[in-house]
Amino acid sequence: MLCIVYQLHITFKEDSSSVNFVLSSVVAGMVVSVRRDKIFPFRKARLVSVKNGLSYIVFYAWDMQKQKLVRKRIYEINNFKTTDEKKVYAKHTINEINRLLEEGYHFDTTKKNSKPVKYIYDVIKRSFEIKAPELAERSKVAYNDILSKFQAFLNEKHYTNIQAENFDEGHAVEFRNYLGSIGLAGASINSRISYIKTLFNIGIENKMLLKNPFSGIRKVKEVKTKRNRAFNDEEFKLILNELRKQKSELYYACCFIYYCFLRPDEVRYLRVSQVDLKGCKVVIPATYSKVKVNDYVDIIPDFAIELKEYLKEKKKTDFIFGDNEPYGRNTMRLRFNTLLRKLEISDPDICLYSFKHTGNIHAYKAGVDLKALQRQNRHTSVETTDIYLKSLMLYENTEFINKFKKSL
Repeated sequence: MLCIVYQLHITFKEDSSSVNFVLSSVVAGMVVSVRRDKIFPFRKARLVSVKNGLSYIVFYAWDMQKQKLVRKRIYEINNFKTTDEKKVYAKHTINEINRLLEEGYHFDTTKKNSKPVKYIYDVIKRSFEIKAPELAERSKVAYNDILSKFQAFLNEKHYTNIQAENFDEGHAVEFRNYLGSIGLAGASINSRISYIKTLFNIGIENKMLLKNPFSGIRKVKEVKTKRNRAFNDEEFKLILNELRKQKSELYYACCFIYYCFLRPDEVRYLRVSQVDLKGCKVVIPATYSKVKVNDYVDIIPDFAIELKEYLKEKKKTDFIFGDNEPYGRNTMRLRFNTLLRKLEISDPDICLYSFKHTGNIHAYKAGVDLKALQRQNRHTSVETTDIYLKSLMLYENTEFINKFKKSL
C-alpha cells in the first residue's frame, strides 16, 4: 500500500494576550494511506492532568514496524502561563491530532517525509518573499502591513493550525469582516484584500496552493471622502510668493508637482539623468511610478530654464533632491507644513498634492484640452482624466445656471 508521509508538528508561542499556534517537531514520521478506506487502530488524544501540577496530551497511533499501538505524550502545554491559554492550546491541539488519526495517519519509519504540513500563514509569507524583490519600498510596507493583520486575524480566531489547502472562502470572508472590525474603511479593506489576493495567486503559481479563496468575495462598499484639494487663488498666491522668496529645494519640488503633474514620491526619487532640458522631458521609470510603467512628461520651457540653473552643480547620477541619497518620505512634507504654518494656513485638506490639482485646474482654464491633460497626467484613458477633473469640481454647468431662472 502506498503511503504519503505527513509530519505532525505541535509547539507553542505566546504573543501578548493571544496564543499563536504553530507546528514544530513533537510527533514525527506520521503517514497516511492513500486508500481512505484503510483506517489504522488508534486512541484519541486527550488531556491528562497529574498531581504535581503538570499536564500533557496523550494519544495512541498505529506503528507499522511494531504492529501495535504506540503512545505519544506532548508536554508543551506546561509552557503556557494561564489556565485559559492552556485550555485553548489543548483544545486545538487535540482536535488537530484526532482529525489526523481519523484520516488514517499512523507511524511508519520506512517512509520519508515528502509532504510536510503547510500552514496558511507560512505559505502566504513565502509568497511575499517571492514577490518582495520586485516591490518598491512603499509597497513592501503595505504588504508587510497586510501580513501582520492576517497573522493577527489567525491568532484571534485560533486559525493558525489551518492547513493551506483547508483555508476556504468562508475564512476569506471572515478576514474581510475582521478588517472592518478593527476600524478600516471600505477603500482600505478593498485595498488590503487586493494585496492578500495577489499573495494567494503567487501561491498558486508556485504550486503551494490550489485555489484562491479571495477571488469570489465581493468588495466592501466604499464611501468617497474628500482627502485633499486644490488651492484657491488667494492661497496659491501667498504660497507661491513665499516659495519664490525662499527659492529653496522645496520650490523646485513643488514646481515639478505643479507643472509636470508628478506625485510627491516620484519627485523624491528623481535623478538629474532623468531630466532632458533640451527636449523638455522628464522620464519616470517604472520603479518609482504609481502605474509601474516607464513613461515621461513634458516640462514647460520657462521651468526648464530655471531648472538648468538649479542643476548645473549636480552630477548626472545625483538625486535632484538629496544628492547621493533621496530625501526621506516626509522631508518635503514637513518643510511644506512649516511654510503653511508661517503663512497661517491650517486647512488639513491642503498638502503637496494640492500643487498637482491646482496645476491641472490652471492648465484646463488656460485652454489645454482633455487629451493633453490625459497625457501629462499619464492617465490610461480620457475617461479617467474626465473623472479626475470632475472630482476637482472644475466643470461649470453654465447652460443650467444661465437659463434656469428663479420662480419660487
